[in-house]
Amino acid sequence: MNKNVVSGYVDGLRAKAFSITTINGVQDNTLTLSGFAKCFNGLIIDGGASNLQNMTATLIINNDVVIDSATPAFFETDASNPRQYFEFYRPLTGQDTITLRIQDTGAQSLEVLVYYQNRPA
Repeated sequence: MNKNVVSGYVDGLRAKAFSITTINGVQDNTLTLSGFAKCFNGLIIDGGASNLQNMTATLIINNDVVIDSATPAFFETDASNPRQYFEFYRPLTGQDTITLRIQDTGAQSLEVLVYYQNRPA
């Protein structure tokens, strides 16, 4: 196999899904990526049938507040917003603390898909 092909595969875009069930109150959810992750590219949030308007989300990557108290509905994709993901490029070390803090008024489910790379941006 060509060295460039192998390098492209190793360094290429990755995605990891997280299922979160919210509570009435504030809940910190740890988003753990591969130890090889070197760049956080972005995310999408899917609330399915949940009412995301009642929630607020804060994304913290290594003490850097990336999203501050925004409704998760802003980060959904659908026919009216056909983005692949919402870009929030941040360097990673492979031993990172990534927290998605959700404040909600009840128990609901949401899916979070995080995109990252195994090489710096």
